[in-house]
Amino acid sequence: MTFRIDHERTFTRTIEPVGGGSFDAEFRVLPDEQFEEVTGAGADNEKAALRKILKSVGGVVGGGEELPSSPEVIEQLIGYLDIRLALFAAYTRGVREARAGN
Repeated sequence: MTFRIDHERTFTRTIEPVGGGSFDAEFRVLPDEQFEEVTGAGADNEKAALRKILKSVGGVVGGGEELPSSPEVIEQLIGYLDIRLALFAAYTRGVREARAGN
């Protein structure tokens, strides 16, 4: 089996925010230099990083209906600290699992 470095690498994790419920998040795996460009302390840097690594979301409900993944839905989600923390935790776990070969 070969490994293609020239394509977008992604993985999906289930996110469980504070208060119950869950949704799926599809993440992009960024090269270190791209990830480091947007990381840093503060909500603005966290949101910038998530805009780069978060490709799509699924299972998010609004107004009684499932919402299609969109930049607007992602912006609503990353506007909450608990959801940002859950997304970063899921991204970190996913990348670590990939490094371990799982």
